[in-house]
Amino acid sequence: MKIALCQINPVVGDLEGNARLVMSYYEKAKSDGAELCVFPELAITGYPPLDLIERKDFVDSSLDVVNRIVVPNVKDCGLVLGSINHNLYSGKKYYNSAFFIDNGRIIYVVNKQLLPTYDLFDERRYYEEGKGSSPVYYKGLRLGIHICEDMWRNESQYSQKLYENDPVDKLGEQGVDLFINLSASPFARAKDIKRQRIMSRYASKWKVPFLMVNTVGANDSVVFDGRSKVFDPHGKIVAEAKSFEEDILMVDTGDLKHGNIIKSTDVETVHDALVLGLKDYMKKNGLEKIIIGLSGGMDSALCTALSKDAVGPENVICVTMPTRYSSEGSIKDSKKLCSNLGVRLDEVHIDDVFGDLSKKGEFGEMALENIQPRIRGLILMAYANSVPKSIVIAPGNKSEIAVGYCTIYGDTCGALALIGDVYKTEVYELAKYINRDVELIPREIIEKHPSAELKHDQKDTDTLPPYPVLDEILKLYVEDQLSPGEIYTKVKAKKDVVDKVINMVLRNEFKRKQLPPVIKVSSRAFVLDRRWPIVHRFR
Repeated sequence: MKIALCQINPVVGDLEGNARLVMSYYEKAKSDGAELCVFPELAITGYPPLDLIERKDFVDSSLDVVNRIVVPNVKDCGLVLGSINHNLYSGKKYYNSAFFIDNGRIIYVVNKQLLPTYDLFDERRYYEEGKGSSPVYYKGLRLGIHICEDMWRNESQYSQKLYENDPVDKLGEQGVDLFINLSASPFARAKDIKRQRIMSRYASKWKVPFLMVNTVGANDSVVFDGRSKVFDPHGKIVAEAKSFEEDILMVDTGDLKHGNIIKSTDVETVHDALVLGLKDYMKKNGLEKIIIGLSGGMDSALCTALSKDAVGPENVICVTMPTRYSSEGSIKDSKKLCSNLGVRLDEVHIDDVFGDLSKKGEFGEMALENIQPRIRGLILMAYANSVPKSIVIAPGNKSEIAVGYCTIYGDTCGALALIGDVYKTEVYELAKYINRDVELIPREIIEKHPSAELKHDQKDTDTLPPYPVLDEILKLYVEDQLSPGEIYTKVKAKKDVVDKVINMVLRNEFKRKQLPPVIKVSSRAFVLDRRWPIVHRFR
């Protein structure tokens, strides 16, 4: 049987638009000879719909478009897609379901059984667990259809298994000719290796092919990388759809030919995830222009380069706002960056305003430093108010956000913290990747000592450990959630340095609660995945 894995980019809540997108891919795949088309998890609603699910009219409308736009037009080729379904019995009101449609009617419904509640996921809030499933019989084949997390039972960051139930093994025990997984599996650095390991293990265990169709695109902070896959009965990957693009992967179950396999580095996938995340954030919100405050430093330079890739240079406006503390090199470097990228640069001097405000009270040194980014934030937001369909990008990186090395209501202003899930050491890796063919981010910016330039001769290392040391500690504390005692044994940094970093993280939780959304590229992004109380006394 020829099966088309249809990797699409739905918009959350655009029910009719998503249904039409499904049907356009269905018709194309059918014309190319497909006998069954498979679409991702929650293809009709988009993922994640969050509390839209609590609106009964939203769920009813999603079912209406399935029955009105999809079901009547499915002829001579089956179609499987994900959406929400009512639970008519006890428990939560809804299921996360896969509808199997053939010749104008729904012939099977498969309900998701494993409902994740870690990282960004909170599916138990909305859905009832499926009560088990059986193979779906279609055109002489027994199909083991299941949904996303149903295959993740044996993969966990914790020592114990997250779930007692293993839906894939239970399907295998009943006898299947192939597994089909409908996913909305978000991107995170190195996550695709885990996905491949899971599917390979099931395929080789049960000696049948394993097919997975994943969604692609971005909704709010969450990016989906696509990369739908096919594994042969030996557990070897034989074909893969494009990454970060819509695609159709055609599979002939009787002749599993080797197709395209993506080879990409971590830094390349993070770059592509950030660009797609920003691009879809703009497009799906009806936005066109991006405004960035340029300091002459690495973070704003990287944000500018990523913005240019996402929306085109003609839609990026940079503003440099020097004071008495701004070095001549920073202004010159900003001009060179914008010239290299072909983006607009405005220069707005703020020293007079800063001077006037600094005389309005008996302010300490830190207050005087923070007045400057707050003036800049005010000007950037005025640009956003004046330029139609524009937003400000907050340029802070994850290292700075973690320890509060940022000014709330200043450089945290914006509609999106583009690199808020990217550590400072990774910022430099991304800059080198962007410069792989030609120097776009000037070498002078990459090589200079990082500085906020809020007072004379200021350097980041006046306040923070060197970034490689800082990032090593942060990854162990934030990503791996190790205790201070465990971190002492794993790093070369002295105990007092580790303690200083951890205390800075804890002291600045209130800032992170007020940050713009970030584009998630790690397993534990601030704002989205990490939920710590502001008031607590535990390190």
